[in-house]
Amino acid sequence: MEFEIERYGRHWAVYEDGALLCVTVYRKGARAVIARIIEDAGKENSTAEVPTRPEPRGSLRSEPLA
Repeated sequence: MEFEIERYGRHWAVYEDGALLCVTVYRKGARAVIARIIEDAGKENSTAEVPTRPEPRGSLRSEPLA
């Protein structure tokens, strides 16, 4: 079971083994979906990991609040 998170227009798509599983508004939501699936499948028996990526440069989070 391999998961991938990619941009899908303004949203985030979660793919499982190359097949579209769901689309979320926030990347955090996409990570939560994967975490829940892994948890339900029994984390001890699964080799899948929640993908983590650093925030891209120029994202709103990296901008200082004025």
